[in-house]
Amino acid sequence: MGLALATHSQERKILGASVSIVVTILFFGYRLLLSSAFLEHCKDSLRGDLADIVHHYELRPVRQGAEEFVPSGASGFWVVEKERPDQSGPDIVGFVALRMPILSIKFLTKHD
Repeated sequence: MGLALATHSQERKILGASVSIVVTILFFGYRLLLSSAFLEHCKDSLRGDLADIVHHYELRPVRQGAEEFVPSGASGFWVVEKERPDQSGPDIVGFVALRMPILSIKFLTKHD
């Protein structure tokens, strides 16, 4: 490959280097755009339904003053917990949210 490049004219070398630079800039620009869009989606989720899960998904406490909730309508929000071996409390490993009448499913997991 190096021998082939050495036999080409100086103009072709400059053109090849220029194309490589432009493609690299486009790649990192597109990556930055995708990263920004993903982070904005996360921020929107935290400001929207995840900011007030109980109200947004119409949950009610299982009994007065309880911190455990159940769905009261067509919507629901379920959290998956995994007990720690040292019994210091559960870890949240995922959740599923359903909002009706327009079905939207959100799913998140965290792997150990």
